[in-house]
Formats: sequence, C-alpha cells, structure tokens
Amino acid sequence: MAKKYPVIVEERAYNDLRNIFVYIAKDSPLIANRIYTELLEQMQSLAEFPERHQVIIIVREYEIRHMVFKKGFRILYTIHDNEVHILHCFRSEQNLGNFL
Repeated sequence: MAKKYPVIVEERAYNDLRNIFVYIAKDSPLIANRIYTELLEQMQSLAEFPERHQVIIIVREYEIRHMVFKKGFRILYTIHDNEVHILHCFRSEQNLGNFL
C-alpha cells in the first residue's frame, strides 16, 4: 500500500483559492463553486505520490513542485517532514515569479 502524506493547505493558498472563487463568481457562482471544489480535490490528491509532479525550483532547501490542473491553474507545493504543504494556487497565465 502506498504511503499517505498529510496535505496542509497554507493560509496563502486558501487566500489564492478565495480570490479565484470571487473572480469567477462575478460571472458564474456555479462554475466558481465547481472550480473551487475541484482545486481542493486536486490538492488532496497529493496525499498519494506527491513526487509525481516536476520540481520547478529549489528555494533554500525546499523543492517547489507544481501541478497543472485543467491547463488553467497551477498548484505550487513542497514536501517537507513527510507532509505536503500547498503554497499557492493561481491561474496558469499569471507570472510564476509573483508566487515564489
């Protein structure tokens, strides 16, 4: 059986999610709710095999990885002390440098 990692969504990632929701909800609350839920599910999916996604940068001693979701969103995370820490969630067209 595969090892399960606890997934911790950091406060700034929750803020990112809220901002995404508010932005989309201006046009469609239903779609905003669906995207919000799907993003949270994708984050929780990292409990199994979080190493499956590419390391994009190493900051201090942390390997920052990213998951692309529906070609429209990116989830940045790191694996530290046998936990997955979700750092940010943002639209793919946004500048990655703003989140590192």
